[in-house]
Parts: sequence; C-alpha cells; structure tokens
Amino acid sequence: MENCKEFQDFAKEYDFCHVTSSPLYAQSNGKAEKGVHIVKQLLKKARESDSDPCLALLSYRASPLEHGLSPAEILMGARLRTTLPYTSEQKQKEVKQKQRLLQKRQKAIMTSQQRVSTTG
Repeated sequence: MENCKEFQDFAKEYDFCHVTSSPLYAQSNGKAEKGVHIVKQLLKKARESDSDPCLALLSYRASPLEHGLSPAEILMGARLRTTLPYTSEQKQKEVKQKQRLLQKRQKAIMTSQQRVSTTG
C-alpha cells in the first residue's frame, strides 16, 4: 500500500475497520501482548530445558483453549498430531456413558442396602 488513502479504500472494499494503537502503550493491545508474552516464556523454558522450541510451539498451538478448540483447530479446522495426550470426542462419550452406568449401578446397590437396613 502506497499511501493512507489507498489503505482506507482497501479497508472499505473488504469491509473491515482498521484501528491503530500506540506501540509505546502496550496495554492498548492487550491480547497481542499476552500472546507475545506466552510465546517468549515457551521459548525461554524450551531453551532452559534444552528441548526443541518448535515442539514447544506445536504443543502450544495444539492445546485447547477455554472453549475446547485449539488455535490450530480454529485456523485449519483439524487437530494437529502432537505428543500431547488427548481423548477423542468418541472416547469422551464412551467414558461419560460408563460413568452414568456405574452411577446407576451404585444407586441401585445403595437403594437395595437401604431396604435391607430398614427391614432388618
């Protein structure tokens, strides 16, 4: 982009709002600053532990956020293969189903024990 007017036209054509922030006032761009801080810490820890920094970054990109998706899943629509342990959605459903079955069984045992204790 050669000049400001050309960029303004570009922003208008692609329907986005360009908001600038001061590079001397980091708080104005908090999420970006937090991301930079996290990556710096990852690389520092990788260097201190003499491990592969690329593997550290891969693990970070593949780690799920609060809503359950990782940054890589959001960007590419698929999970990355990593050394991080995770359970598939199918496995999670199976585990929850087993938990419900065990809870029902436990409740039935407790109910039968209560009947025995009240009659005896």
